[in-house]
Amino acid sequence: MQVERTDEHPPAESAAPICNEQRCQISVLIASLGRPSLITALQSILGRSSVRFEVVLVLDDPDVAAERLLAEIPPAQRHAIRVIQNTENLGLTRSLNRGLAQCRGEFIARLDDDDRFSPERLDQVVERFQAHPEVGVIVSDTRVIDGERHYQLTVPAEHDAIAEALQHRNILVHSAFNVRRTVLQRVGGYNEAYRYAQDYELYLRLLRHGVRFMGVNQPLAERNEEEGTITVSRRQHQALFSLSALCLHHASTWRGDGDQVRAICTAFARFVAPKSLRKGVRWLRAVSRGEG
Repeated sequence: MQVERTDEHPPAESAAPICNEQRCQISVLIASLGRPSLITALQSILGRSSVRFEVVLVLDDPDVAAERLLAEIPPAQRHAIRVIQNTENLGLTRSLNRGLAQCRGEFIARLDDDDRFSPERLDQVVERFQAHPEVGVIVSDTRVIDGERHYQLTVPAEHDAIAEALQHRNILVHSAFNVRRTVLQRVGGYNEAYRYAQDYELYLRLLRHGVRFMGVNQPLAERNEEEGTITVSRRQHQALFSLSALCLHHASTWRGDGDQVRAICTAFARFVAPKSLRKGVRWLRAVSRGEG
């Protein structure tokens, strides 16, 4: 493990291929306040891949002791984690950009600290990017855990279908998002004006830059939506910032047709709708597709 402001002391033996400046295939980007769920998230990544990867972990709490926090991670795996500790709380968006600047991988895979990877994700993502050089973003299905209710969110496989769906609402899960590092840098990273829904704003901006998406109909990520997670506790904030991102996108691509007007009105309805109704609609969608 490396912590910014400290010397690097990697172990002699490792359980994963060593990732360095010259040979790094994929970086896993995480920003965290150091919650206990972070260890489970990290354990879902480490020791399960044949590709050269690194974990770039931005700790957004200056009072968290990185060494103590990561003590549960075996020393043979800790070398893959590069820790960047903020000297003050910057928030998720700014922390992600700070981590992005330190990523060395050709590709970047996002993970929130209360979500998990599937064991084969890194290998599959690298293989698909290498087989499809025209693709800038790969997204996958996601398994959702919402208390005792489990269901699967699916994504379209083709770019045009993904693009069409994103014109109306965010159908993608940030923890299932993978992107070429050069593509993300070219569009300027995350928009720091967006404290929430920074992922949706980014997806729409990538589309406006002509970046091609590919969907993988396999759950390569698992999202936790139990009470207390940011996804749940800040749902209305997310909806408001999503509405802002969608309005900005349609203003930039305005055709003045009814479809755009309906998309904006529906996004506003999602903002004012109660949390229970929004969660119920999402679950019914998944059940109707046979994903529950």
